[in-house]
Amino acid sequence: MADFSLQPGILSAVLPGMLSVAFLSAHVCLADPAPGPDGGVRGFVVDAQTGEALQGANVVLRRGTVVIGQATDGDGYFLVGGLDAGTYVMEASYIGYLTSTDTVRVEDDALLSVRIALDSDPAMLDEIVVESSAESSGRIDAGVQRVQPADINQIPVPDVTGDLVAYLQVLPGVLTSGDRGGQLFIRGGTPTQNLILLDGMPIYQPFHMIGFFSSFPSEIIHHADIHTGGFDAPYGGRLSSVIDVSARNGNKGGFHATGSLAPFLSTLTLEGPLARDKTSILVSIRESLLERLFPGTISSLPFVFGDQFVKVHSIMKDSGQLSIAAMRTHDSGVVDDTEREGGTLPSVRQSNPDDRIRWTNGAIGLRYLLLPPDRPFLAELTLSYSQVSNTFGAGDNPDRSSRIGNFRSSATIKRPLGSNEIRWGLAMQKLDIEYSLDGVFQDLDDNKEPRVDAGFFVDLTRPLGRNVSVTAGIHSHLYAGAGWTLEPRVRARWEPGDGGNTSVNAAWGMYSQNLAGLQDERDAGDIFTAWVSSPLNDKIPRAMHAIAGVGHSFSPNLRVDVEGYYRTMRRLAIPAWTPLAQFTTTLQSADGRAVGIDMTIEWDAFPFRLYSSYGLGHVRYTATQGSFGLWYGSEQASYNPRHDRRHQLSIVGSYSRRRSAINIQWQLGSGIPFTRPIGFDDWVYLGTLVDVTREAGEYRVLFERPYQGRLPAYHRLDVSIERKFITPGAVITVKGGVMNAYNRQNLFYFDVWTLRRVDQMSLLPWIALRLDV
Repeated sequence: MADFSLQPGILSAVLPGMLSVAFLSAHVCLADPAPGPDGGVRGFVVDAQTGEALQGANVVLRRGTVVIGQATDGDGYFLVGGLDAGTYVMEASYIGYLTSTDTVRVEDDALLSVRIALDSDPAMLDEIVVESSAESSGRIDAGVQRVQPADINQIPVPDVTGDLVAYLQVLPGVLTSGDRGGQLFIRGGTPTQNLILLDGMPIYQPFHMIGFFSSFPSEIIHHADIHTGGFDAPYGGRLSSVIDVSARNGNKGGFHATGSLAPFLSTLTLEGPLARDKTSILVSIRESLLERLFPGTISSLPFVFGDQFVKVHSIMKDSGQLSIAAMRTHDSGVVDDTEREGGTLPSVRQSNPDDRIRWTNGAIGLRYLLLPPDRPFLAELTLSYSQVSNTFGAGDNPDRSSRIGNFRSSATIKRPLGSNEIRWGLAMQKLDIEYSLDGVFQDLDDNKEPRVDAGFFVDLTRPLGRNVSVTAGIHSHLYAGAGWTLEPRVRARWEPGDGGNTSVNAAWGMYSQNLAGLQDERDAGDIFTAWVSSPLNDKIPRAMHAIAGVGHSFSPNLRVDVEGYYRTMRRLAIPAWTPLAQFTTTLQSADGRAVGIDMTIEWDAFPFRLYSSYGLGHVRYTATQGSFGLWYGSEQASYNPRHDRRHQLSIVGSYSRRRSAINIQWQLGSGIPFTRPIGFDDWVYLGTLVDVTREAGEYRVLFERPYQGRLPAYHRLDVSIERKFITPGAVITVKGGVMNAYNRQNLFYFDVWTLRRVDQMSLLPWIALRLDV
């Protein structure tokens, strides 16, 4: 790594110039004329009734024996180039829609821009849900899965609408903190090592305090790309994973309203055209009302949470699309509903019943897709501001607080080069970081820190023959005050000549992250997160991912995917351990390793569907601490951190017809590590003369080596049943079910400070109603 440093103040001063250079560079690239005499056809494929983009639609142009086609991307965009001048028959098709056929005239060295609107096929209203789900949820492509709302809605949650976080919990290699806390650990990474984007806007803490819910209900999602590892060059600044969510644009053809009442969240969703067939708006408001109206009805946990989302999307004739989106979330509550009785158990802390964890997210962003006339480019420009704040404590004077604000801009360009495709882009962000930690980490004082980062990437996708495709690229990241990185990435896919039934995938890459989200990992019940920069002497944490997998469709109804992964992590900031129970600690550096195998099996025979996933994983940290030699006989400690779950099994079954659906989910997870107490002692403060024959001192808990014990296994059964009633002008949906159907007493965490067990939620029957007009 080249180690040159720029002071944050200098970078802040030159930020406007850097932004200007980014957009100017994009303009210069767009002004470069397309080489060669070939013509082409490009545009967007959308739903004729709503105007929503249709991802994965096939567009084919035919002229005599010449047949050239392409599938649309997540924005419904396609470009068919390399065409000689002449008249072509253009066909566009998509599952569940009527095929569109038209005749187009292609000229030399010219691009024809079109917008294709497909009408839905009434005969396939049932089948489309199952088939579109089969195309996405079971298929793993070297750590990447594309998720559709239909997939999300098949996972039982105590609500009428499905939620993305519930779907993530059934993926192999994804560990959650339970039904409270809002934490996701992906293939050995920690929650703050995940990059989460909504229409290009970073969202730092989108998962709600109740683990069934996030800020991403299925009714606002168009699709979500889940990168559990090996993510490509456009993404940077994170070590573990990427969750890239694209929101729906809203209905451009007519107004639609939805209202629902459910135990945890009640929802109001509005959408419709501001200018018919051109501009639309989508609004979603969700709030938890039960605890406000009937405290303690479902749980003794006092919690309040909710989110609001709005998006305006407009079609700019044939030149592109413009959208503006905004989101706000809020969470407030306590994780442990038990009272600590001072004096009955040894403890270094006593809980205040008014102590609460609070966090809020806010984000607003602009996204512009530009199609320059007669140039074979698609340019994406984004501009956003995101912020998250965390507090812990009572009232308006919390003990700890943390806040980060992020002003971000990016320019990305995609263009064909013959049979290849090249992408390149530049992103910059100005971070404002503040934290006050009340001495939890003794080597971090209260601080305010501005910082500017910049990243550049380029990658090339090239077919090697008919059955092999390789994407190779590099991501370079400049971290203010810490230096810059060069991170090569490569991805390959091979489909043997068996009709597309088999695919072999692999990915490898280097990654870095100089923004750390600190938690006291010694205490699983502490979900307060402090965002800080360079906590370990400006040493940039690094990671390497290696992934290889194979998938095979044994029949049109049955597919199996198996994938292995290996990753290393260096210079992670973790809390230092002592054999004594003490609330404050220091930070130390650790290296980590994660290795595992993930498998999914999907059987799809309408109206039945069965999805099963199994993950085998192993995570290990190694830390060197001088005092370890005094306590444990060696200065180096190697241990499995609290998110090392060896075995994880999920089985999801569903039955669906047009008006009815039954969904069942069973999950099993082996026990996760915890630190076992080995005894107690009496501690007497000797700062002054003390008569130890009279002074009893205080009890203290003594611990063995970190994380040498294992908590009990976790398993749970969830069931939901849905029925729709169609009336003139409205659809009424009644949905009910049971969470934790056989009332398994699952452990949430073991409080190492008080030796107290804290359980997850017990059996929870629920019913919800929704009205669509």
